[in-house]
Parts: sequence; C-alpha cells; structure tokens
Amino acid sequence: MGFEIANKIGIGLIVFVVLAALVMIAPFLILGGSQLFQKLTWGKEEEARLAERYLAEQYGESFSVIPGSVFYYSSFEETTMRAYPDSDPSITFITNVDHEKIRIYSDNYLLNFSMSKLFREAGLDKEFYYEADIERNFHAPLPEIAAEEWSADPSEQLQYWSGEELQINLFTYWKTEEPGGEFNQSLIGKIGTLIERMHEYELRGKVTLFFSKAAGNNAQHEAYLQMLDQRNNTELRDESLYQLESTAPYKSCRLPLDNVKIAEEIPDYLKINCSSLYDLAL
Repeated sequence: MGFEIANKIGIGLIVFVVLAALVMIAPFLILGGSQLFQKLTWGKEEEARLAERYLAEQYGESFSVIPGSVFYYSSFEETTMRAYPDSDPSITFITNVDHEKIRIYSDNYLLNFSMSKLFREAGLDKEFYYEADIERNFHAPLPEIAAEEWSADPSEQLQYWSGEELQINLFTYWKTEEPGGEFNQSLIGKIGTLIERMHEYELRGKVTLFFSKAAGNNAQHEAYLQMLDQRNNTELRDESLYQLESTAPYKSCRLPLDNVKIAEEIPDYLKINCSSLYDLAL
C-alpha cells in the first residue's frame, strides 16, 4: 500500500516537473518556431539584402538583386542569385554565397561589366538579354580580380579575361514570318560584330544563342519573354532551357570562337551545325 502511494506520488512529481518545464520553455519554443518560420519565409529577402550590401561595399555603387532569382543549394550550402547595378539594369550577373563555414561572397560582375562594352558596340545591349560567365565546374569559385589590378575602363578590363574560356549566353527571338528578312539579317550582323570584337581582344570561348521553336513573330517574342522568366525566377529555374532537344520548347546553338571569326561565316556555320535556327531565321 505504502509502495503504491509512493509510486503515485513519484509519478505525479515527474508529471508536475515536466509540465512546469514546458511552461517555462514554451515561450522560447514559440519564439524559436516563429524565428524558424521567419527564416524560411524571409530568408531569400534577407539573402538579397545582404548581397546588395556586399556588392555596394565591394564596388562603391548600389545594386539590386533580381526578385525571385535567389536559390539555395542545400547540398552545397550555397546560395546563388542574379543582380544588376542600379546605374545600368542591362548588366546582369551572378552572385554566389558560400555558407559552409563563414559567409563568402563571389560574383562575376566585373566580367559582365567588361563585356557590356562589346554588347553596346554590337548593338545587342538594348534589344536582347545577355550574360557572360566563365567555363568552370558547377559551383566552382568565380574568378576574382585584385582591386589594385582593376581599371574602370572596359577597354582595359577586357584584357584580364583573355586567358579564360568564356561562355556568352544571348537570348534571342526571330521574325519567322520573314526568314532572311532585314531584322534577322541585322541580328546576324550584330552577333557577328560581337564575335569579331571578341577576337580583337583575343578572347576565347563560345557564344550560345537561345531561341524558341515557336512559329510566328508574336509567338517568338512571347517565348523570348518566357525564357527570361525561367532564367531569373527560382520557381521556374532553367530546366526547360536544358531539356533534351527533342522535347524542349527552346533550343540553343553554340558558336565557338575557334570556328566562327567573322559575321560572314555565321550563316554557313548555322546551316551545317544549327539547321533548326537556320531554317527559322535565314
């Protein structure tokens, strides 16, 4: 009898202690949960804000992260996003944040700023979306230029990239109702000017043209806008840009600088290596 009473008292005491402990830590659990919810909900906005601050401190001007472009790779403990300088939104670039031990930022703004000179000279900067990167293993650190080596003159900056294998992406649309027409021929000429200028600066790599298989001028332009949404929105990502050619709504055509040196060579190269684009445009 006495043992049963003692046992009940012991159990009651344990229950009381547990309840008391829960009462004491409940506010902290609620706070922690709300902070976790806040982190999940506002984490991307916070990453964008911190990246904008880093870029401003790094380059002495204001930047904006493209809304919806922030993406966290849990396997690599890395966040990637796209941004642009407020002074020239046409220059978009990648910013990475490595979270593994401490926050380490890297970006390819200087490369895209350098290449913007060539895109302007070719007349491609206002019409199409473009971006420049360096061929590297996925998630490999972006190359950096020491501050003391940097020049504010794009003409001088381009020399720093002559030893790198560049990847230039150009997102395009074509007037498929007028194959071989003035618009398409003009675009080929502008792409040719870009390639010729890259050769003048002894740059290496390739220019990749992304385009839609849609028929019709309006359908081409709408597909072009959809490509940009996929490029800059983490909810859509880039998957359909890199699907198998047979099923993808978009296609790509690579123009290696080793094979194409002047504008006049582009049509023949497209006819042999990118027949789908040649048939649409030329």
